[in-house]
Amino acid sequence: MSDVVISYARRDQPLAKDLAQYLQSLGFLVWWDIELLGTDDFNDVIQAELAKARAIIVIWSEHSVKSAFVRDEARFALSKGKLVATKLPGLDVFSIPFGFQGQHTDDIANRDKIVRAIEKLGAQRAAARPSAAEAARSREEELAAWSRAKNSSNSQELIAFLAAYPAGEVHELAMTRLRNSIVETYHRESKLSALLSGLTFRLADFLPIGSGRWAAIGLATAYLFITVGVYALVPILDLRYFGWLLFVPIVIVLTLGWTHFHKFIRQRLFAASFIVVLSLSLIIFIYSLSVLIEFNIAEDVTTYLIIAGILAVAPLIYALFQMRRAR
Repeated sequence: MSDVVISYARRDQPLAKDLAQYLQSLGFLVWWDIELLGTDDFNDVIQAELAKARAIIVIWSEHSVKSAFVRDEARFALSKGKLVATKLPGLDVFSIPFGFQGQHTDDIANRDKIVRAIEKLGAQRAAARPSAAEAARSREEELAAWSRAKNSSNSQELIAFLAAYPAGEVHELAMTRLRNSIVETYHRESKLSALLSGLTFRLADFLPIGSGRWAAIGLATAYLFITVGVYALVPILDLRYFGWLLFVPIVIVLTLGWTHFHKFIRQRLFAASFIVVLSLSLIIFIYSLSVLIEFNIAEDVTTYLIIAGILAVAPLIYALFQMRRAR
């Protein structure tokens, strides 16, 4: 298991490699080849490796601030209390994405502070350097482990190998094999899985930015589908006597919606949060309008629309306030 993971943009690879080699020279177990794909989708095996690390160093640069992949990793690190934020000397702090500007961020050149930060999070140095005999034995073990891992179709075995031998002889070859494996996995997966998770109300504890939007679309569709199903009962029931039967499922949908909204907010998935709130506002508008018309509270249709509109806009205002505070 690697104690330290370095998250960076592909164009900053030389900088990440230099930092990784420095930390490895001090005895830390470092995994730094994290940005394997230039994509917004977060791969499960990479998330597993991040979950094992004690500290996650994020290098903010003019390239990484635009990388959804790096932002996903930074959000994960922040949510798990593992974030060690660093930046290039010339980077304006206001260029760092919202949600991370308030985090303490050290200059990438200030390595002493970085070392103290990762040690504070529990990363430990190797007790001693191996002897020549131990090094030879380790090399034999590495080659034996590689002979098993290279023919495996399981990406986790390749990740385990790289974590066990971060500076091994076949590191680059193993990385190439892992990249190819993850590309294959990525092409097998699609946004459809995120959409289905939303349709069935099964949200993961952590979602990438792109998947979050599709999950929110699935949730919105499910809310509206339930609402349409509920209102299919209207011709059957007399709302004056059985209106409360329609009220119960609407309350359940709204409660689920606000729960999902706050889950997205905690993960700083603002687009997904807004999609969910829009669907809830629409449900509130439809339900309020139907109740007002059914009970003939006012004679003017315009009055109905204004009242229902105000009730629907209220959650939008609340949502914007929460998103602004989360930033």
